[in-house]
Amino acid sequence: MTIDRAHLQRLITNATPGPLAVVTMPDGDPGAHFADAAARGDGPIYGVLAPTHPDASEKVAVVTCWTGNGPASAANAELYALAVNLAREVLRLDAEVAGLKSGRLVSAPRTRHG
Repeated sequence: MTIDRAHLQRLITNATPGPLAVVTMPDGDPGAHFADAAARGDGPIYGVLAPTHPDASEKVAVVTCWTGNGPASAANAELYALAVNLAREVLRLDAEVAGLKSGRLVSAPRTRHG
């Protein structure tokens, strides 16, 4: 994976500052909860989809998250969409550092996903 450091820094700067927390939606109608949250912002609602997920179809996408329609929503969605590839890159770099520490100077192979 090639990391565009300037682009990544812009996303971090424009995204919601952390720490973030994983939560579940309150009981009740998920559509009503979502509509209430969306009513607080304006503009388009951003989300992250997994179009090649096995459960996706031409008519139904697999939604991994909705980031809303506030001022940081676009950057949040783009940053979250990068998460899997960034995690793979962290693991690759960790393996490379571990190899260097052990005296093996061979770089860890790049993933086919990045």
